[in-house]
Amino acid sequence: MPPLVSIVVLTALVLMSCSSGSDAPVTDDSDGDDETTGETLPPVEDLVDKGQALSVRNLQLGHCWVGSSFDDADALTKLVTVTDCGQPHQAEVYSVVCLGTFDDDLIIVPCGHETVPLDYPGEAMLDHMANEACLEGFEPFVGVEYSVSTVDYVSFVPGESAWASGDRTIVCSLIEDDASAIRDSLLGAKR
Repeated sequence: MPPLVSIVVLTALVLMSCSSGSDAPVTDDSDGDDETTGETLPPVEDLVDKGQALSVRNLQLGHCWVGSSFDDADALTKLVTVTDCGQPHQAEVYSVVCLGTFDDDLIIVPCGHETVPLDYPGEAMLDHMANEACLEGFEPFVGVEYSVSTVDYVSFVPGESAWASGDRTIVCSLIEDDASAIRDSLLGAKR
């Protein structure tokens, strides 16, 4: 199989396992200690530690949360509160993927399998990769294509200093299109 086809197939397989927004990912320049492991996650209900404070960069698939401004450049350095998805919340994490390299090309990989890309790829490339990952995972999680959905997303990517400290995580979170509170999980919401 030619290398380009291999990359496309690998990326497609990874993205099919993700959940799928907003055109401008939030950049994280913090140096967090927690890492996403990429392990098989338990059911969404088991992931929610009510009231647990985390940085946005450390949220996991299925976490519903409150406490951040999506247009805040420092959003990822602030703590948000994980809440029960059955309670009003601001956002719900539907996809967490990581970036790695293959033949010196930046690709999306399952977290825990990332390699260390050479240099910071730049905000434009990270924005592109985040939008690709978040859009691919949107329909499998929500149940309808993004283009017809009333739900939006916001993506969070590592900033230059976070990248230098080894962070390769992209976090995609669902938000209401009108920024109102979400009242229940959007898993399978079909809207």
